[in-house]
Amino acid sequence: MKRYLLVLASLLLTVGGVHAQSVMVAEIPFDFVVDKTTLHAGKYIFLTIGPGGSTMLLRSSDRKEAIFILPNACSSGRTQLESKLVFRAYRNEHFLWQIWTQGYDMGRGLHVNPRKIDKANLAQPDPVVILTTLGRAP
Repeated sequence: MKRYLLVLASLLLTVGGVHAQSVMVAEIPFDFVVDKTTLHAGKYIFLTIGPGGSTMLLRSSDRKEAIFILPNACSSGRTQLESKLVFRAYRNEHFLWQIWTQGYDMGRGLHVNPRKIDKANLAQPDPVVILTTLGRAP
């Protein structure tokens, strides 16, 4: 399944490369959940694909893990001074929640899947922020 996803991602990047709008790179020091998928700690590349940034590809720099996401728009009301990822941490589980790009007041928001959260962990989550760098896809 992972092999199929990586082949599909490669095809989309080749065909849709003209529409790529941004690339972010982040070293994430913990395992984290995106939708229903757990990704392992490591260096990740976040590629915006398609017009308007409607789809993103998250892939590990070693290309062993990858996932497509369809984030929603979110607004902070102020221009971001740095690019960053915001996670919601429930005890030892980290859920990718928001993606912000330097220079914009609009970001990308992800749904934190409540089925993955133990009812005992429903206390207010702690935010965890990871700074990213902007660049080109390697």
